[in-house]
Amino acid sequence: MTRESITSHLSRYSKWYIYGLFFCFALETIYCNYVFLYTQNVTTGLAHRQASLNFYLKTLSGTEGFPYQWRILASYLVWLGQSFTGLDPNIIDAGLKVVFLFLAALFLYWFSRFYLPLGTAALIVFIFFIQTTVGLSEGYTIYTTNDMAFCAGWFCCVYLAHQRRFLPLALIVLVITLAREVTILTVFLVLLSWRRKNASLSDVLLTALSFAVPFVFLRLLYPAPVGDWAFWGYFSKNIPFLQSEMTEILNTLRYNFKALLLYNVLLITSIRYLWRRNDPFLLDLAVSGLLYIALIYWVGYVREVRLFLPLAILINPIGVKELLFLTKEGDSPQMR
Repeated sequence: MTRESITSHLSRYSKWYIYGLFFCFALETIYCNYVFLYTQNVTTGLAHRQASLNFYLKTLSGTEGFPYQWRILASYLVWLGQSFTGLDPNIIDAGLKVVFLFLAALFLYWFSRFYLPLGTAALIVFIFFIQTTVGLSEGYTIYTTNDMAFCAGWFCCVYLAHQRRFLPLALIVLVITLAREVTILTVFLVLLSWRRKNASLSDVLLTALSFAVPFVFLRLLYPAPVGDWAFWGYFSKNIPFLQSEMTEILNTLRYNFKALLLYNVLLITSIRYLWRRNDPFLLDLAVSGLLYIALIYWVGYVREVRLFLPLAILINPIGVKELLFLTKEGDSPQMR
């Protein structure tokens, strides 16, 4: 083959090489989490493998604690895989994690291509793989596959909302609500699009119905008092200096710093981009992101850094884009 033919071949199939890289990096990222399987959880004293199986079996039997019992998607997908293959549930789950992470990478890449060239958009995804490795660093469990499913579903919904394709978006919400109830963010995002006349009222109602059906179904199937619907008291645990003991204050500061470190300077540059460009869709996405952060601080635990991974669909692309803009602006001999 001549040099020209090789170059033509690489150019024609470049996206497939990139997708192949994404899959390999997804595999490596989940492997870094899977190696925790036989280590011990310092909180429970159990090996992560056993704790993971306990969650899986309790979810299938309907005896898991709330709100975890309502997050059934991962466990039932593992059950389907185990029914067909007979493999260990944790092995099947690791495969599911790879699939969901790969899908999240694809939608993050496709959304980033609206704002960035091919190579830079791929860089965004590799940053996300690093962030995911950090987010899953607390140990291995089947439960976190629900978080990976939500991340992939949310990225897909953002991509579809940008394209104003609300029917497939509603179908994604219908499924992913079985993993995490924070899919209500998608309803909010479509509502903001309707306010800007980029969606119809029927689109909002369809998305809301797609969220409500699995949400209500799960709470009828596994009833619990409203007090068990979330960890309502976590606000005081997440805000520094609201604790009474110095050890707890220092731990809360450390958890918040860890969460900030996940996006570091990209958080600043993404805010600068939003302020400078005034993009309507990105502003709606940012408002949805602020609502999500409020939910984390109210009913989540900042210590669980993986909860912040869904913000990557907004912060990573525009944060890097603004960083490139600042670099180009200051690219003079005096600043090199």
